[in-house]
Amino acid sequence: MEDHRIKFLPPIESGGHEEALHAPYAPYAPVAEEQVSDQVDATAADSHRAIGLGQVSLPNGDEAPAKIPFLVDTKDQPGTATRLMNSIGELKDIYVRAGSPVMLVLERRSGRMRVVELAVNSLVMLTHEHFQPYVKKLRRGGWEAEEVTLPERVARLSLSPSVVAELRPLAGITSTPLLAADGTIRAGQGYDNESGMFLDAIPEVNVPNRATRRLVEAALRRLRKRISFFPFANAERIAVADSAEGAVNPDLPAGADESGVLIAAATAICRQSLRLVPGVAIIAPYVSGAGAGKGLLARFIGEVAHGEAPRALTPGHSAEELDKRVSAELMTGSPMVFLDNVNATDLRSNVMASAITENPARVRRLGYSEMVDLNHFAFFCVTGNGLTLTEDLRRRFLQVRLEPGQERPEGRNFTGDFLEEVKRDRAEILSDFLTIILWGQQNPEEVPAGKPLGSFSEWARLCRDPFVALGCADPVEAMEQRSHLDPLRQEICEFFELWWRHHGESLVESGALHEAVRSFLNPYGRPRQYVARELARLDGTINNGLKFEALPKTGKWSPIKYKMTKIGPFIDDGGPVGDGDDNRSFVGLGEAAKPRPPSQAAQGPVRRARAISPAPVITTTETQPGNIEPAVEKKLEEI
Repeated sequence: MEDHRIKFLPPIESGGHEEALHAPYAPYAPVAEEQVSDQVDATAADSHRAIGLGQVSLPNGDEAPAKIPFLVDTKDQPGTATRLMNSIGELKDIYVRAGSPVMLVLERRSGRMRVVELAVNSLVMLTHEHFQPYVKKLRRGGWEAEEVTLPERVARLSLSPSVVAELRPLAGITSTPLLAADGTIRAGQGYDNESGMFLDAIPEVNVPNRATRRLVEAALRRLRKRISFFPFANAERIAVADSAEGAVNPDLPAGADESGVLIAAATAICRQSLRLVPGVAIIAPYVSGAGAGKGLLARFIGEVAHGEAPRALTPGHSAEELDKRVSAELMTGSPMVFLDNVNATDLRSNVMASAITENPARVRRLGYSEMVDLNHFAFFCVTGNGLTLTEDLRRRFLQVRLEPGQERPEGRNFTGDFLEEVKRDRAEILSDFLTIILWGQQNPEEVPAGKPLGSFSEWARLCRDPFVALGCADPVEAMEQRSHLDPLRQEICEFFELWWRHHGESLVESGALHEAVRSFLNPYGRPRQYVARELARLDGTINNGLKFEALPKTGKWSPIKYKMTKIGPFIDDGGPVGDGDDNRSFVGLGEAAKPRPPSQAAQGPVRRARAISPAPVITTTETQPGNIEPAVEKKLEEI
């Protein structure tokens, strides 16, 4: 199938030094003072050619590559630094990223380009790889060129913000074609001036000029077959000949979890062409979800979108450590931030939340006490057993749930090597995804808009809506249906139910709260101002059809009154809530977890899941009701 839609980048233009590579070069050759002065005032490229170049004989008889002479003007070190950075930028892949100079290096193990921050020593080594610095010396025979090592002060000045600001900005590295608004694809190898991306190792894709619905439906069937053996939570499975575990029924539309993986892969493919996209969280049950295939799905997304499996990060021992690791990964220009094994955790990360909904994102440079603006195009993927996304991240992540339906899913038996097949067929898989994406772009009348998701309207149109139009479930709708799993929402809902039972729509002062409501807010008996702060934090919050409000004061010394109003369907399950002896304290919006007893204390970046306590064992000498202590009798009744 011939494709006329793909546009290739023009070849990278050279720095203009090739014509001087074999000119003779004699160290310490006398040079007229006028020639040196003219050289200082000349442009960088002209000054490189003024002295000439030569070959250096090696011990084995071979000749080393010629180096370009570079004048170090000791009287104008800032000007020397500017000329040096401009000259090196012409020869090497040196760019500016988040205010810092970076260079692209080829990683031998993977054969891919990586972003490395350019330090002083690295700049000195790089300079002497291509240039021979020299200074002018006045001797008896006249002016001579004396070879020197690049001064460290010049190297430091070359890395200053005012100098590197003139370099080309680097947004990141991509191994997928770039999608344009007119429906064309930009591919090739090298730096793309329009997007600031460096294109590297992009496979040859085969995308029709005008795909029909029949073609895109066939492409969707092939993609679904690739991931059909994963245990998606809401998918109906059928028996297949080559697997004892069965496969997803291909005759039924893709459920929310299966379509979540497909849309997440499409999102990773289009990430470099979109300003903002949501991430994906792949979740399995606690304990029994180990080996369900979460990491395998994350690596599938990485192999298809970027041609390599993502490097896994762990959350670390604290929220600060997690934010540092995420910031460091963003600074490297990694196309995918993969946070693995976030188990039994209520995930919370301010840096991650900001990076998903802000571009450029404001991050802190490691080793420096300064914040910088970072244009990034990283796709976020999180996996974990018993993982829960808190309110700040819940709306920023598509959720994919795996339920193997057995105690030890790691013992399942499958034929073939899934990742090796994906690597082998990457171009074909990528072509199927691009066919569906571009079909939706070309046929807006056949692709109705799905449920809106704040900040991600452009993503929804390009990545989600085409799959939903082909019959896949909308993962955004499933996201809202699962919002009740957010622990913060659960606590607010429980508190609102408790308030409604004891106060209804009455106006209540903080000092007149029912004891059960007060105990829920303040189980440790903190000062009364603590309760007032917790109530003020909830002002305007709506949950389970109830709205909580703090009414304005009627006088200077009048107390603040609070009111709960029923504005929608309210569900009271009638169960016990907030009786004051379960040691739970309400966590306000945006507030870190409060101190808890040691068994429930916050660990890592967020609070761990509440431990399951065994039933209490009560030993008595007398079992007659009249001889049992009142507290023990109450506990027996609860059991």
